Amino acid sequence: MNAHSEDRQLPGSASPFCSQASSTPGGTPRPGPSSRSSSRRSEMTTEKLRTLALDEFLALRVVILIDCEFTCWEDSLPTWWSDTNRPPELVEIGLARYAVGEEKPSHSFSCFVRPRLNPTLSPYCRSLVGVSQEEIDNAASLPEVVSRIAEWLRHLSGTTPTCGWGRGDRDFVAADAARWGRSCPFADRPHADVRQLSAAALGRDPGTRDSLREHWRLAPNPRRHRALEDAIDMAQFIGRVRSVAGHSHL
Repeated sequence: MNAHSEDRQLPGSASPFCSQASSTPGGTPRPGPSSRSSSRRSEMTTEKLRTLALDEFLALRVVILIDCEFTCWEDSLPTWWSDTNRPPELVEIGLARYAVGEEKPSHSFSCFVRPRLNPTLSPYCRSLVGVSQEEIDNAASLPEVVSRIAEWLRHLSGTTPTCGWGRGDRDFVAADAARWGRSCPFADRPHADVRQLSAAALGRDPGTRDSLREHWRLAPNPRRHRALEDAIDMAQFIGRVRSVAGHSHL
């Protein structure tokens, strides 16, 4: 939950671990593609996801910024969660409606999620995300969170794309929902992959999110690896992609 926003509980929700905000001031690290993990990535890509090309992205006016945190262990990234008994289960999700060119998003949603297969987080995961086991124990299950996300999305156009660093968040959420026998709440929405778009704008591999931040001299994110803060942080990258691609802020 974003401690720097005016959070309010979802209507009818008894859980203090989901929040919706109407004026806001975020992820498990995403590596670049590697031969070591490419096969496992393909296996975990369950959603038929359409990613936007740069020209499509530049024409957008509104996006849904997204960032998620998932269960992880020290070997999760190098092996891309190769241990099938320890898949990436959603721990926290942050969403924000962003009108391109505005200073900050106008509406946000954030929520902790209680994993099903591995409800006890590893010390590595707790340290990375900055979340306590008690917060996770008291969080809602994925099916309940999916319903809350669907309600939040109801006020947005069904064609408004999600937008985040890479496509991992979309793939992992879809896979986690499938484990529960639920549909992904973002199904049928296209996705703007900011890493891919940065590569198209620069004409080269942009590297990691943090290295690109340094290259573009973007403001630091002091709450890195918290979902909502990381989602909102994408607005900086969106602005720079548009600038590098020859488009001023709208």
